[in-house]
Amino acid sequence: MTTTRTQPERRYDVLMQLIEMAMVRSRKELNTTKLVEASYGDNAAVFGGKEMLAGTMDDMLDKMHEQVLQQDLLDYLQKHGIEALLDRFESIVETLDQDDAAQAKAEQDDKESAERATDENLLPAGVTLENIVDYKFYQNALKQKEQMTKALQEVQEEIAILEKEQAEMSTQVESQQRVLQETAQELNRSADVCSM
Repeated sequence: MTTTRTQPERRYDVLMQLIEMAMVRSRKELNTTKLVEASYGDNAAVFGGKEMLAGTMDDMLDKMHEQVLQQDLLDYLQKHGIEALLDRFESIVETLDQDDAAQAKAEQDDKESAERATDENLLPAGVTLENIVDYKFYQNALKQKEQMTKALQEVQEEIAILEKEQAEMSTQVESQQRVLQETAQELNRSADVCSM
């Protein structure tokens, strides 16, 4: 028996929500006040105080977050056709669900037909209802196996593509984190020079 889905969210929309949540969580975990304290200590007063430096860093990080999420990430996803791939994957899943429902209906129809034939004594000599059901089950199982093998191969190919893109995205995020760390170090050096 198949389950009926009621207006599921598109996988692309779910992906965007997950990326947004991950970036927001990542941003929340970065405590700029502690970072300023660790980097400048009492020398932060030279630059207007810890709150001012933390606020400046928060503003810079928020702008980077918007840039990455709203422009760079969307450009990347569009460039690599992720939305179309996920829609295609959803279509394959939907097709498999429909095939399952059609197969279940065909099996039920076959069973009812066989029962009618038995009731009407229309079975050839030596052929039992069990033989007919077994044969139909075998045919349906073979057809379903071929369809599922093909669909599985397509999904595996798409998963490989998505894993590669995820690795590229991780590299991009790490690169942006390095830039942020370099910026913090540069601010540190500037503070050290100014405090001398």
